[in-house]
Formats: sequence, C-alpha cells, structure tokens
Amino acid sequence: MDKLLFTYQNEGKKVAEFDSDSEQYKNLINIAIKELQKSIHLKGHIYDSTLSPSNKENFQDDMKILMACDIAIRTLKTITGQKVEG
Repeated sequence: MDKLLFTYQNEGKKVAEFDSDSEQYKNLINIAIKELQKSIHLKGHIYDSTLSPSNKENFQDDMKILMACDIAIRTLKTITGQKVEG
C-alpha cells in the first residue's frame, strides 16, 4: 500500500499531520477499532437484555450496522497487520 499523508485543520490552521507509516496513525486506528467494538457490544447488550417488539422491528437495520462495524474492524486490523479472527 502506498504511504498516505493525513493533514487536519481547524479554522485554516494545521493541527495535525502524519503519514500512514507513523505510530500516530496506528494508534488512531486502534482507537477506531475499540470504538467500533464498543458499538457492537452496546447493541448486542441491548438485544440480550430486552425483547420488546420495537427492538425486534429495528433488528434488520441494527444487524446491518453491526455487520458494517465488524467489516470496518477487520479492514482496519488488516491494514495494521493485526490478527483478524473468525
């Protein structure tokens, strides 16, 4: 994969710049993975703890979100060379 450069600005002033080979990039990907995992855990916990009909009606859309989070986690782990399970 080609090296990517990331630049973040706030009101026209550069506040961060790093490339895809940097430790900051890897750390931010790990933060993203953890946040996605929290989202999956929270949605799973809601379904495990309640059986209300309104939750069941939203199940298909929520499953799409859970699957999208899982795909994002697997992709991010692959990018950083982490082990992808299942």
